[in-house]
Amino acid sequence: MDMEQDVSPDFEKQVLTSREAAQRLGVAHVTVSQLCQHGKLRAQKIAGRWLISRDDLEEFGKTYRGKRGRPSWKRVYTKRSTYWCRSEK
Repeated sequence: MDMEQDVSPDFEKQVLTSREAAQRLGVAHVTVSQLCQHGKLRAQKIAGRWLISRDDLEEFGKTYRGKRGRPSWKRVYTKRSTYWCRSEK
């Protein structure tokens, strides 16, 4: 039996793959996969693919602001050391 026949058309309308979700959020699909792995975006991993509910993605998209680039590093001097470290904001 073909696997595609087992999936109802309604189910396909309710969920998105990580690649489709990434297009909607305007980020890379790897970013969406990482958000799913860290539990920041609700999703289920089925057959090696992250499937995300449209409703969950819509709620997440309201508050998500992607950060681009590398984290900022700043030279912080203390009495004991003068090495590079991440500045806490």
